Amino acid sequence: MTFTFTRKRLLFGVLLILWLGIPYVGLQYIAIREIYIVPPMAADRWISLQPLAIYPYLSWYGLMLLTHFTCCEDPCFKRWWFGAGLIGILSSLVFLLWPTGIERSIAPSSALHAWLISIDQPRNALPSLHASLAVYAGLIFSSSLPNNKRAVASRATLWLWILLILWSTIAIRQHVFADILCGALLGLGIYQILYWKSR
Repeated sequence: MTFTFTRKRLLFGVLLILWLGIPYVGLQYIAIREIYIVPPMAADRWISLQPLAIYPYLSWYGLMLLTHFTCCEDPCFKRWWFGAGLIGILSSLVFLLWPTGIERSIAPSSALHAWLISIDQPRNALPSLHASLAVYAGLIFSSSLPNNKRAVASRATLWLWILLILWSTIAIRQHVFADILCGALLGLGIYQILYWKSR
């Protein structure tokens, strides 16, 4: 697997950022319904607040870039950006029609954490885009790896990274477990549908 930086990938990367980013940010300021506060579950109480979890949380952006520029085969690359775009559309519809948030009664632990809270208003909690795109990226990345012993270690490292990202979203109180679960299922579902369609 190689890092493939081309004008095509750069263009589609910019389009994907706009496709995901504009609705995500814009819908935080469109209030057509009252926000539903997603209640915490037992898993949320087991995971304590960890200020340093912001770093694995932000490493999600690295995962997105790595996936976007290492899907070497064209069918894999098309499935990546189309599926990520589809996740964005479905999530945005949910955020518009059923805005959700969480109780975030914590003080920022750092300037970086304060910045994150300031740009992420509580209207788009469920499903977690962080979770859905991380799981979807992991499945796409895994499918593009060869079937050999070296790839087993790469897949294990990749999924440990993704689990760390999912944990971090709860550990810095950006999401609760229900958000993560629904987001992960969305990413898995979109992958399965597109994989079945491409066969």
